[in-house]
Amino acid sequence: MKRKVSSKIKYYLNVWLAVLRHSLSKAGTYRIEVLVRSLRGIFLVVIQVIFINAVMGNQDHFAGWTLDEMYLLAGIFNAVNYVSWSLFSINLWRLEEKVMKGEFDFLLLKPFSSIFGASFTEFFVDDAMSAISGLLLVGYYVIKHFAELTILNVGASLIMIICAFFIWFSFELIFASFDFIAIKNGTREIKKQIVGIGKFPVDIWEGNFKILFYTLLPIAFVGTVPAQALLGNLDWKYIVMGIAISVLFLFIAKVIWNQCLKRYTGAGG
Repeated sequence: MKRKVSSKIKYYLNVWLAVLRHSLSKAGTYRIEVLVRSLRGIFLVVIQVIFINAVMGNQDHFAGWTLDEMYLLAGIFNAVNYVSWSLFSINLWRLEEKVMKGEFDFLLLKPFSSIFGASFTEFFVDDAMSAISGLLLVGYYVIKHFAELTILNVGASLIMIICAFFIWFSFELIFASFDFIAIKNGTREIKKQIVGIGKFPVDIWEGNFKILFYTLLPIAFVGTVPAQALLGNLDWKYIVMGIAISVLFLFIAKVIWNQCLKRYTGAGG
């Protein structure tokens, strides 16, 4: 059983590495676009720094967060956002178009799962470059507060960032699944608004809303929780909770995908 699972993981890793090589080769012919995206990442940092400073005003704290901590939160969110777009979000965003044109039918004939085919068959280098905006903000915090960091907190933050990717992917997969039932259903705009909440500290919400963003719509784990883990302000129960929720949401997303896929009749109807 273990050998079978290991062999399957190795197979999908090799397929994705082939996808990565092809995407990097293609990006080589569009160097200007990649450069523009890199500059865009720097421009985003400037805009976000201005926005965060405007929100903070003359206050030392915003919802309990200092200015540097707000930079860290924005940086982690940006990194997760743009890396997700480069890995799977754009692929799933284009699923609607592939279903309409009948291109998804060909993916079903490929020797890999429908989820992998819909999510990871292209890597978008230019969007990955936009993640520079997040790395710069995180880097600023790390350099300025390096003496305050501990290996334990860094490790906890990295675990929560991995969970953030799982949760983000689960959201993308759930909303993309409805393309099999109805084209142009508008659910992606709902998803966009939901995940957009993650760029702000969950602490600005109170009562039931705050509970909601840790449970049914666990957006807190996309930005707030990884940042709090690095700051050393996170109770370990939230780390266990984050791992459990990311696994649960991935399972739910897979179930919804498979159920919606059964409704798919192909391009020919």
